[in-house]
Amino acid sequence: MKEISVVIVTWNAKHYLEQCIRSVYKETKNLMLKITVVDNASKDGSMEMVQQNFPEVMLIRNEKNLGFSKANNMAIRKILKERKSDYILFLNVDTVIKNRAIERMEFYLESHSSVGAVAPALILPNRKFQTGSAGYLPSVVTGLNYFLFFSRFFPRMAKPLFIDQSVFSKKNKPLNVDWLSGACLMIRREVIEKIGLMDESYYFYAEDIDLGKRMKQKGMQLHYLPWISILHYHGAIYEKEFKEINTRWLIQLYQYLKKEKGLVEYAFFRFLSIAGFLLRLFLYAIFWFVKRDDFNERKIREIYAFFLFSLTGRM
Repeated sequence: MKEISVVIVTWNAKHYLEQCIRSVYKETKNLMLKITVVDNASKDGSMEMVQQNFPEVMLIRNEKNLGFSKANNMAIRKILKERKSDYILFLNVDTVIKNRAIERMEFYLESHSSVGAVAPALILPNRKFQTGSAGYLPSVVTGLNYFLFFSRFFPRMAKPLFIDQSVFSKKNKPLNVDWLSGACLMIRREVIEKIGLMDESYYFYAEDIDLGKRMKQKGMQLHYLPWISILHYHGAIYEKEFKEINTRWLIQLYQYLKKEKGLVEYAFFRFLSIAGFLLRLFLYAIFWFVKRDDFNERKIREIYAFFLFSLTGRM
């Protein structure tokens, strides 16, 4: 039986961390697992909880918050040095595993030797699909397809920055994409040995896009598996700590465009994002007038924050 190393990076998320670890054990009774928790200087008793409730879990404790990429790399180096695990599963602390998702992802990789990494559908607590589960590398073309809804009308032809999960949810067919969300990403250990560690210049967000880019450069396939899903409390920890809508993902996305595509394409992409957020703001305002519920109200506040940051650069 092959071994899976599960890596969970955490920061002040005691409740979510316990919930996540329990769900992993509950849904993986037929697998060999090794869980590593990397703590970025939590102050909420997270590490004491793990030591008491899950003594078999390996702990790496940092004295300060090193960010997502650096923390993951600490665990990856140990895994690569030991060379015991066949697969590495990067798992966000605010996820809950359902319906043997890890076991089914491992089975898919076992059955498809040409595929280097897989990821499931990401479902929010309100049962809606999360934006940002998978997609195609950031560019003017993928930005145009996503922000101006071309991919919504032509999902198989117009490749977007972020796929629309609802389009593929009823089809039991894998989707070959350029990148997969690091919220729940299973990758072969040998792939990491070939492409290297996470890029630590990305503090939090866009490191998964960069991993996908390097895998594609090596000719490897990344498959989004819509028939497998997990629960993701997307953004809950950030908003609890910072009391604001999270726009930091845009900082990293724009950083990626500047680094990989240059200033001219970055400027065009940013213009498209401003236009796209403005269009979405208008549409959700209409939805809110028709149905004044919490979901539409939250989307208006969220998209307005994205629009304002894209326009002014201020959070």
